[in-house]
Order: sequence, then C-alpha cells, then structure tokens
Amino acid sequence: MENNEQWKPVRQSGNAHEVSNLGRVRRTSNRKILKTARHKQGYRLVTLSFLKTKWQGTVHSLVAEYFIGPRPAGMVICHIDDNPANNNVTNLKYATQKENMHDAIKTGIWKPWGDYAAYGEAHHRTVLTEAQVSEMRTLFKAGVKAKDLALHFGAPRSTIYNIVTGRRWTHVD
Repeated sequence: MENNEQWKPVRQSGNAHEVSNLGRVRRTSNRKILKTARHKQGYRLVTLSFLKTKWQGTVHSLVAEYFIGPRPAGMVICHIDDNPANNNVTNLKYATQKENMHDAIKTGIWKPWGDYAAYGEAHHRTVLTEAQVSEMRTLFKAGVKAKDLALHFGAPRSTIYNIVTGRRWTHVD
C-alpha cells in the first residue's frame, strides 16, 4: 500500500492485532492482513481471535478509535464520502446521528421513505414547497407562532410545528 501507512496495536485483541490508518487489520506476529467480511450495508467486519476469545466489529470503528480518538458520547462514525467500505482515517469523522442522516439524505444515499417513495416537493401529497419551508422556519425563528404560520400556509398546526422544529422536511436547511 502507501508508504505513509501507520499501524497501532489493538487492545481488544491483547495487542495480537494491529489496525492501520488506511483501514487494514493484521496479525502482529506474522503481519498477515486479515480478510474482512462485508455487512449487508457495505461496512467491513473483522473478527479478531486471541486466547480462546473472539472480538468482532467494524473496521471503521477500530480506525476511528485508534487514529481519531475515543468516540464522544452521543456521536456516530461517519464516512465522509458515503462509502462504507472506505475506512481510511481521512474519510472518517465523528458526528451526531442527525448530522449523519441529514448528510445521507442530501447525497441521496438514503431516502427517508424507501427507494420508491418520493419526499419533499416530489411527494404526490405535498402542499408545500422547499422555499415555503425555508420561509416558515425563518418566520418561526423571528417569533411568528405556529398557529399563525398554519393559517398563512394552509397546513395543519401539527405539520407546521414538526417542520419548524426539524422533525419534518429534514433535507431542507
């Protein structure tokens, strides 16, 4: 691989294995690169066997832990390029689940209602546009009440409240 590949011992295996900043895992004793399995969502899984014990987990979690640092509470590991098999440390970051899902919706790799359902303006039952949603959020932040927005935009108050609080139309900033 590349000359700048760095290796760190994996505590979970009693240091019998090492993980690299490029997303590879090897045995410490003979430096043999371990094969990984593919999770149905594309993540790379690795099993570390040592002293009659097995540890199984994702390669990206090992890379993040040893090269970025411990995962902060409430954070998930995100693949910046949205490729779950790319476990290079430069492609990983910690973020909230909401940030991760917002990014996945923006890039189109995840659709909140499945592959065949449209959302936002493309949904067949929508009565609002993305421009209206943005305007609604701006007005709400300026102090306009949800019930007044409901009258102005012709939508139920509960819908307006879910939009302005970020529960709906999450793909719109």
